[in-house]
Amino acid sequence: MTCRTRVASRGHLEYARLLHEQGKSLGQIATKTGIPKTSLHRYLKRVQSLESTPG
Repeated sequence: MTCRTRVASRGHLEYARLLHEQGKSLGQIATKTGIPKTSLHRYLKRVQSLESTPG
């Protein structure tokens, strides 16, 4: 049985969001933060959907 662990701290994820807003690629962000590109893609997609939700 495998346990899933948290990939990154909240600070790392916030830094990743900031880099993404600055136009950095997922590869560049992954290199700087140590967060895998697939996790970054999932996180940034979730953030964008939350920001576009009215209310």
